[in-house]
Amino acid sequence: MIIDTPIGKCQVVYDDTFICEIRWENEIIEEKQYPKNNLSDKIKMQFNEYFTAKRKEFTLPVKLNVRGFSADCLNFIFKHVKYGKTTTYKDIAIALGSPNAARAVGNAMNKNPIPIIIPCHRVVGSNGKLVGFRSGLDNKKWLLDFEKNN
Repeated sequence: MIIDTPIGKCQVVYDDTFICEIRWENEIIEEKQYPKNNLSDKIKMQFNEYFTAKRKEFTLPVKLNVRGFSADCLNFIFKHVKYGKTTTYKDIAIALGSPNAARAVGNAMNKNPIPIIIPCHRVVGSNGKLVGFRSGLDNKKWLLDFEKNN
């Protein structure tokens, strides 16, 4: 399913039960027909609510096909980094018991298969600067500003 957002199109890849991947406009592979079901309706509704500042947290079912430290990083930001807040790659590494693994955290964020829902845009450099975002730093800034102001 292709969804128009204020930062461009994104493709939500899902099956009958779970969201499997979200691709940014520059990553869309093909437009195919996805099942029209309760999940498709919830996806449209929750994305609309998020981008109109009516939703602060997604409650969509996801299938995270990531393992090990990367899964730990993504689960951490999903559970602990709330709307309008940020954390750093280093802080996540420390919280996960690997204080020297900030680069590994960055790698996990870069490979996040479900951005927006798993909010990797809320992770910044130790100096507060915006670094790394598959959709581009302008979009990361837009998302952070949007959440901060709503």
